[in-house]
Amino acid sequence: MQLFTSIRSALREVYSSSRFWSITFIVFLVIFIFNLLVTNYRLIFADFSFALLLSLLQGVLFTMTPFSLLI
Repeated sequence: MQLFTSIRSALREVYSSSRFWSITFIVFLVIFIFNLLVTNYRLIFADFSFALLLSLLQGVLFTMTPFSLLI
């Protein structure tokens, strides 16, 4: 129980600054887009277009469960 309390207080201290929220969000986006590109690299290299990228991004967002966004 002491471990959870110390983790909770550390997270409160770190995320009290808005700078760390933005860093976390940017890292999330980079990992998310990298996963999208790695998973669909054959399709992207075969027929590249920005419409395709937007469609892939939309498809990933709509098929993702809300729980996976929390992890």
